[in-house]
This record gives sequence, C-alpha cells and structure tokens, in this order.
Amino acid sequence: MNFLNVNYESHDSILSSYDQIAEKFAKDVIIEINEARYRLIDFEFYSYAENFEDPHTYKNPLQLIPYKFYLHGSGIDITFDDGKNHGGILLRSTCI
Repeated sequence: MNFLNVNYESHDSILSSYDQIAEKFAKDVIIEINEARYRLIDFEFYSYAENFEDPHTYKNPLQLIPYKFYLHGSGIDITFDDGKNHGGILLRSTCI
C-alpha cells in the first residue's frame, strides 16, 4: 500500500495527496478478510501535522506506523504517516 504516501510540505499538498489516495481507494482497493472481499465506499481522512492540525485526529502512536489497522472509539482506521505526523483513514462503509 505504498500509495498511502502524504506530502506534508503544505496544507494544499496534503489535500492533493488525500485526493490521489481517495481515487485509488475508490477504484482499486479491495480488502480481504477471511475470504470475504470488501470494497471501500465511504471513508474519511484524519491527519495531524505542522501544516494540518486536525483536532479530530487521536494522535495515537499507532498512527505513526503506516499501513496498519488502528481500532479506536470511532471505528477502524488504516494508518499512514511519514514517521512524525499522525494519519489515518477512517473506514466508514464497505460493500461486498
């Protein structure tokens, strides 16, 4: 899942990265769990960085490790980061 790279240079570069990731998620990503396949149809981006201080980001240390499932009170995230900024994509809804 190396397409989960976010460019943290500026607020605009972060939003542009989100757009690119969202397009890939919507068109190409299928998650397989116990032989069932799911397409992501609704998801939200959260990130806490110097140029993007989203107060809804949990800032959990797990959000510093890319490509992990992170379970929290609001649901499940797939994490992304650059090693110092917290980031996750909240999986809101899937279809088979």
